[in-house]
Amino acid sequence: MHSLKPGNPNGYIDILKSVASSFKMFSKFYLGYAIGASSLLKEGPSSDILSLTGDLMNPFIGIENPDDLIQFYA
Repeated sequence: MHSLKPGNPNGYIDILKSVASSFKMFSKFYLGYAIGASSLLKEGPSSDILSLTGDLMNPFIGIENPDDLIQFYA
């Protein structure tokens, strides 16, 4: 389910694309949070909540294309 290898199915990426496509008519800004994720530096224990931008107090992600949201996940 977490595979980032090209060609392998990834349920999280499918859901991110679906949600981003649904919200794109309302806003191009997203709150990017992950739950139970590794740190951005890939060091230390996993966290209960993590901002995809690296800044927990400023998690806003501005994108034009919903597929661009995937770069923050990967």
